[in-house]
Amino acid sequence: MKPARKHSGFTFVEMTLALGIMATLIVAMGVMAQLVFDGEHYNEAYARVVQHARVALERIEGNVRQATSNPEYPGALVIEQTIGSWTFPDTLVVWRPETTAADPDGAPQIGELVIYSYHPGAPNELWEITDRGNTRTAPAAADAAAWQTLVESLKTSSTSKKVVLTNRLRTATVDEIGENDARYRRGCVRFEQQMNPTAANWASYQAGTRAWEDLDWTQTIYGPDSGLRQSRVRVELQMTPISSVTEMPSDDLPPVAFFGAASLYYPLPR
Repeated sequence: MKPARKHSGFTFVEMTLALGIMATLIVAMGVMAQLVFDGEHYNEAYARVVQHARVALERIEGNVRQATSNPEYPGALVIEQTIGSWTFPDTLVVWRPETTAADPDGAPQIGELVIYSYHPGAPNELWEITDRGNTRTAPAAADAAAWQTLVESLKTSSTSKKVVLTNRLRTATVDEIGENDARYRRGCVRFEQQMNPTAANWASYQAGTRAWEDLDWTQTIYGPDSGLRQSRVRVELQMTPISSVTEMPSDDLPPVAFFGAASLYYPLPR
């Protein structure tokens, strides 16, 4: 009589361990696949937001460099809005007529202005606003309240043209005002202007309290009859990487900041 053959196989414990190892490997592979997908998704979104920022900055910078200017209007103005203890320099006005300015030595017409600001109803959008048929005279350069009123009216005007430069602006909320206030949610765009000589320097010269030679001339370029002024505009766009135009920016996503700058040079007569 032959002895019974022993059958090799896995015990219950061995099967349990093997299944556990397989489950761990499957989960790890799934996590790795998700990380690869998320990385590809972010890279695609980042590439798109870089393209949006480049187009927007080039458009703004080009108009600033080709702006019309005179001693009373420096070619570009930053319009600020103050809410509580916060100041938002999020609107830029550029004197950029389509051809020649109607009065290059005086005040611009509203139709000669190009305005950059966020869309109040969809603050993730950066707008370029024009109203080319408007022949009314713009406010005085120092009248900040009148400029703020003008900008708000053009944002809602049916005759003004609005071009969306990007819909990927990061948005933020102003906690000091109620959620029902139209100013509660804002696009994260910032403009800053520097002039040499500054407006205060020039005013003191006109008032006779500062000598012509003591003005802060750009690169010390001045003569007996005129001097060179620089009007420099800096731009900061905080963008949210999204890969689809139907995907809304989220405050939870890390923003990406883009910076640009443009300068305009023009003479100031003595």
